[in-house]
Amino acid sequence: MRRTTALMAIVCLGFLALNAQAQKKKPTPTPTPAPIEQDDVVRVSTELVQTDVMVFDKEGKFVSGLQREQFELVVGDKPQPISFFESVVTGGRSEETVLRAASGKKASPAAGVDESASDRGRTILFFVNDLHLEPGSLARTHKTISNFIDHMLGPNDQVAITSASGQIGFLQQLTNNPAVLRAALDRLNMVPGATPDTQRPYMSPYAAYLIVERHDRELFEAYIDQTLKANSMPPSDRPIAASMVEQRTRTMVRQSDAAVKNALSSLVNLMRVTSKLPGRKLVFFISDGFMPNFTGSDFTAMMDRATSIANRSSVVIYSIDARGLTTDSMFDASNGGGFDPSGIMQSRLSGERTFMQEPLHALAADTGGRAVLNSNDLTGGIARALDETSRYYLLAWRPENDAQRASNFKKIKIRITDRPDLKVQLRRGYLGAPPEKSKATVQPTSVETTDVLGVTESSSEELRAAVAL
Repeated sequence: MRRTTALMAIVCLGFLALNAQAQKKKPTPTPTPAPIEQDDVVRVSTELVQTDVMVFDKEGKFVSGLQREQFELVVGDKPQPISFFESVVTGGRSEETVLRAASGKKASPAAGVDESASDRGRTILFFVNDLHLEPGSLARTHKTISNFIDHMLGPNDQVAITSASGQIGFLQQLTNNPAVLRAALDRLNMVPGATPDTQRPYMSPYAAYLIVERHDRELFEAYIDQTLKANSMPPSDRPIAASMVEQRTRTMVRQSDAAVKNALSSLVNLMRVTSKLPGRKLVFFISDGFMPNFTGSDFTAMMDRATSIANRSSVVIYSIDARGLTTDSMFDASNGGGFDPSGIMQSRLSGERTFMQEPLHALAADTGGRAVLNSNDLTGGIARALDETSRYYLLAWRPENDAQRASNFKKIKIRITDRPDLKVQLRRGYLGAPPEKSKATVQPTSVETTDVLGVTESSSEELRAAVAL
């Protein structure tokens, strides 16, 4: 246990440094496609590659007790024999040993785990995308995570609360100390610039995207009409109003792209750090959704990088729309949008909510998780995710070529041959190989997770002093 907590302390410090470095980077007005990093494709030196799957019945309950012969594995449209099969409990005492065995590596006494030790617990991280979180959503996020701390935190779980902006600071650490987690949650506040647009007529980033990137001329003209009306401008000032709308839309798209880039960069940093932790990890990505600018930015490459690193780091992402049940922005009376007799604005913006949720769908689907959308029961969504990810099946097979050895290979299908009614949920990519352990990492140590704060769990007075900083 001390060995695990020492590693987690190092990981937390590493994430803080990476997150701080990411926030120092100034977003460029016109992002250019980023080159694919070398670590987006990993050469696996072992003979076996592996993937984790979850199987659910029609009621959404995990189906246990399935056997190897019931699974059919198809890789690149070709059936493949399953070389390794095991049912795994997340955070169980044998999980790391099973993962190493599935990759074709024998777990030596130094590299394995102590089978006599108790379960190490789950690794759970809350990634709050506070760069895309409105005040009402922030309040729901506070309530949801607080309920988790009070009612769902396990005795051996290691949990961290992190944010895209890095505002939580040194409290972004893995721990199972409720006081530290509550102190981290208290530091989660509104980020300047994340509030809705206050100009009139109201304009969302999606509307700006349609005008700038999709060249929607009718919507552009409709906003000119509304700008004239909102500012009591005469018809002769239409060229001025057109210039105002054009400048406003370009600024909004540029700011949106920069916020998305910063959020995904922070997520990538978190994925890199979690790769050092053993076993499968669960990440809750909490956000109001954000705009996927497919045409004017390197959004697709950034998303692919995030999900690829998550898959190699054995991370499952469950994305949560913190808005709960809402309507599209144009139909929200609180925005105070003007009446549009043409109906153009309403018709064009009716798909905004679905469009902004596309990244939430993609992050979850590509990593084997789910997207919790259009629901006010965020706490229930957290509870279901914890239950769903508590167990999984681990499969491994022998790759036939270098393409199949790459962890971002996505042409894989799995089904249960004698149970067509069951749903198989899997990531679009492979699990990364467990990190090698050096002799130094397996030596006994007295460092605890909370030493990052300079306190011990038993020192309540020092803890109160630390969290008051």
